[in-house]
Amino acid sequence: MKHIYMTLIACTLLVLTGCNRVNEEDSNFENVVYVENAKNTNTEQLTLETTTQALEKVIQAALALPTDHDVYIRFKADTTLVDFYNKTSAATTEPLPGDLFELSATDAVITAGNVLSSEITVRFKDLNTLPRNRMFLLPVTIEAADGVAILNGARTIYYVLRKGAAINVVPDLTANYIDLPSLQNSTVLDNLTQFTMEGLLRPAELPDRPKTFMGIEGYCLLRIGDVSPLLPNQLQLAGPSNYNTGLYMTAKKWHHVAVTFDVPARTIIVYLDGEEVSRTTSAPSYTGNVVSLGQGCTNSNDFYIGRSYDNARYFPGYMSELRIWNIIRTQEEIKANMYGVLPDTPGLMAYWKMNEGSGRNIRDHSGHGLDGVANENLVWIPVELPATD
Repeated sequence: MKHIYMTLIACTLLVLTGCNRVNEEDSNFENVVYVENAKNTNTEQLTLETTTQALEKVIQAALALPTDHDVYIRFKADTTLVDFYNKTSAATTEPLPGDLFELSATDAVITAGNVLSSEITVRFKDLNTLPRNRMFLLPVTIEAADGVAILNGARTIYYVLRKGAAINVVPDLTANYIDLPSLQNSTVLDNLTQFTMEGLLRPAELPDRPKTFMGIEGYCLLRIGDVSPLLPNQLQLAGPSNYNTGLYMTAKKWHHVAVTFDVPARTIIVYLDGEEVSRTTSAPSYTGNVVSLGQGCTNSNDFYIGRSYDNARYFPGYMSELRIWNIIRTQEEIKANMYGVLPDTPGLMAYWKMNEGSGRNIRDHSGHGLDGVANENLVWIPVELPATD
C-alpha cells in the first residue's frame, strides 16, 4: 500500500511541476498541501470589460493524500509576491489595490479522510475604476498549514487582471441567425408607441441582396439593402411601407446604428456612430399607432436577429450590443453608451450583449427573459472595441 501512495504522490508532483506556471522551487515530502486551483497552472488571466464592476473566484486547498485528522489551512492575499512574479515570468504587473478585493475568510479546513478544503471566495470589487490596458496582480497563497508540508510549486494562485476593451468577443452571424422563442410568448415588447432599436454592426461584405439586422419581416424590420433604388449598403426600415434612410454602411468597419421611432407622430430619427444622419415625419403608419414585436404582433412572421424572409437574408458579419427600448433615446444617450449600458437603465426592454464567447445561447441582460438561440453553432471572434480610449 505504501508503494501505491508513493506512486500517487509522484504522479501529483509530476502534474504540478510539468505545466505552464511561475517557476517556483518544489517541495519533496510524502504528503503535501497545495492550492487546488493552481495544480495545472498557477496563473489565471482575467480580462475585464470596461463595464465589469465585480467578480468572484472560489479557491480551495488540496492534499495529495487524505489524512486521519483535520488539516487547518491559512490563506493570505500577499501582494509582496508581485516582484517575484514579475521576475520569474518576465511580466510588468502592478499590485492590485487593497480596496479592490477581499477574501470571504482566511482559514479553511480539510476534514479527516478528505482531500479538498472548505471553499474561500476571492471577491473583486469596483473593478470599473481600474485604468485600461495595465496589468494588475493579486497573489493568493497558502501562508500556513497545520502539520502538513506545503508544495511550493502550487502554494499560490496568481490572478492577473487587465481591463481591456468594452467588448472582447462577438459572434459571426454569417449564414446564421438568432431565434427568440421567448419573445413569441411575451408581451414585453408589445403596444409600443415609442421605441429605439440599436446595435453595433460590422459587415464583412455588402452583397446585392437584403441583409437583416433585426425585426419582423413585412411588419417592422431593420435591414441593409433591398431592390432599387435602395443601395446595397443603405439602411431601410421595412414595414407596412418602407423608409429608406440616409444611413450607409461600410464593409469591414464597425458602426453603431440606432433608430428611434415615435409611432403616433410617425417620426423616425436615424443615427450612425452617435451622429444624426436622417429623420422623417412621414414614417410607416401602424394600426392603433402602436408596434408589437412579441405575442401581440398580428403579423404571421416572428422577430429574428439576422434573418427575415428566409435564411438567405442573413447578415454577413458580426454584431454586438443589440438593444430595444420602449422610449426615444436622445442623441447624447446613444452616443455615450454605444459600447455598453447598465442593464437596469430605465426603458431598456431587451439587451443582447452577445458576448458569451461559446455556445449557441444568447442571454437577454435586461432581466425580461428574452433569451435567444442561434440556428447553427456560433463562431466567436475575439475583438477589442473600442480599439482605443
